[in-house]
Amino acid sequence: MKKTFVKDLKKDEEVEDIFFILSRSERKTKEDKPFLHFRLQDKTGIIGGRVFEGIERYAEIKEKTFALVKGKVDEYRDELGIIIRELKPVEKGEINQEDFLRKSEKDLDQMLKELKDYFPTIDHPFLRQLLESFFSDSAFSEKFKLAPAAKMAHQAYLGGLLEHTLSVVKICWAVREIYATELNLPLLLTGAILHDIGKIREYEFDITVDISTEGRLIGHIILGYEMVKERIEKIEDFPEELKNKLLHLILSSHGEIDYGSPVKPKIPEAIFLYHIDNLDAKMAMVQDLKEETKKEGKDWSKYHHLLETHIYFG
Repeated sequence: MKKTFVKDLKKDEEVEDIFFILSRSERKTKEDKPFLHFRLQDKTGIIGGRVFEGIERYAEIKEKTFALVKGKVDEYRDELGIIIRELKPVEKGEINQEDFLRKSEKDLDQMLKELKDYFPTIDHPFLRQLLESFFSDSAFSEKFKLAPAAKMAHQAYLGGLLEHTLSVVKICWAVREIYATELNLPLLLTGAILHDIGKIREYEFDITVDISTEGRLIGHIILGYEMVKERIEKIEDFPEELKNKLLHLILSSHGEIDYGSPVKPKIPEAIFLYHIDNLDAKMAMVQDLKEETKKEGKDWSKYHHLLETHIYFG
């Protein structure tokens, strides 16, 4: 049976398909009657699901599991949802992984090759050695190639981290002559390549993209800092000041303490990397919003809470 994806659901449509139970909660109607609310997910998006009748039958339907959902799509406060008539647990082995994990449309092996092609341009032996120590590690390379860049915000799909990293590196390379006297290019490129590597441990991505326990407790910035620091310490005579600057690029990559960075950018390369990282993430959000808006046949997008505005695509 052909999968019915979240993005294709329409009001009044009958639904009978498998979804990932992202969350489950018990709520009450205005009449104080209890109902179950689920957030249902596949690789194309998330939709709410509500059970109003016989909620006691579904005690075995847990979060982070799969279920066959039968119901009808309705609309409430301008948002589609599913009125669920029946739920049935589904074993992980019965599902098609490709239905639940979105993947970059770009060739992952080709993107990884493109990224590695920048290594010879990094005119500093210790920085090149550091990069080679990471990417000659097949286990690291495979995780880096597959990891998402986020859970939901931007490039939240297999290969998203690689896609985002390559874009940031390309932007740094493209403007190298404009800021030739302001920026240490080898340091900047190395920081651009390594700034988000902690995400290979922050996210779990075997069936759906989710945040790992380690990711929730520590976060990708500190995880990345620890990973780079550990590799540096295995390289004999790695310059102390170079180490501190590179680690600073990782720690300050979100720009503000409120956004998760332990320190604010304090060197030119860190200021530049923060803004380029943020730019690429924002433009990835714009691209997703554009595709969604055009599919709906509209000129104006819905309000995007991270971009904090509607976007016009007319």
